[in-house]
Amino acid sequence: MGSSERRAQNRLSREGTKIRSSYMDRDETKGRLFNQETLFPHDELTAVFDALLRIPGLGGGMMISTLHTVLATQCHDEIIRYLTHIRDVWVPLFQGNTGAMLLVDQASVEAVELKAPQTSTVDANVLQGQIQGGIIFSAFSSQARADIWLRLKAIKGLIPLLSTFLRGRED
Repeated sequence: MGSSERRAQNRLSREGTKIRSSYMDRDETKGRLFNQETLFPHDELTAVFDALLRIPGLGGGMMISTLHTVLATQCHDEIIRYLTHIRDVWVPLFQGNTGAMLLVDQASVEAVELKAPQTSTVDANVLQGQIQGGIIFSAFSSQARADIWLRLKAIKGLIPLLSTFLRGRED
């Protein structure tokens, strides 16, 4: 693991600790004390969130304050299914390479949000230009960006994110 990957891993570890410790914070507006057991009653739910946190850029749209609302629906299987779908789109995009996933920034994630490059020529043209030009996924070499583009344009349907999952569920 190179020094940039090690720094990114350390940053991710700190962010993960910060996010997890916020589960223990008091929600002053509702007077409730959240804890990890309340928010993540299922190991499978915790595992899929942990997998998504390995891609730092995905966390930008995650609003901790909305998690309790989503989890209160008691639709854990559906939540797990959608979060797994997000994971199943993003992890193969980088061939499961943890070091590569750590290089993904929020701007790149936001640029591909709800795009459908396989079915929309407009989306495909815009994303291909941004990727090839190094505007998005700029931390990657030109060859790595070309490989990312090949995998990205093969994704069926809209590219999902945590922000789109949580959008509309805010109090």
